[in-house]
Amino acid sequence: MSAYDDNYYPDPAEREELGDEDMILTDLMAEYMLRREAGVIVIYPELLARAQEFGDRVAANFETLVVYWELKRLEGEA
Repeated sequence: MSAYDDNYYPDPAEREELGDEDMILTDLMAEYMLRREAGVIVIYPELLARAQEFGDRVAANFETLVVYWELKRLEGEA
């Protein structure tokens, strides 16, 4: 099987919509990235506290996304 298989991904109209948790994480990461790119250094604690309001899983996923993005940013890939 190739790296991309047209049969693996359903038609866009048939794909699942983003869940509530996905939307929360998307919003938090978008704000984090925009503010970091604008030069704001201390943003993480505030956004992590907001993520925590939605539970431990959202907070843990947010932490993971931030770490991954920061690593990619340091490598010049983000």
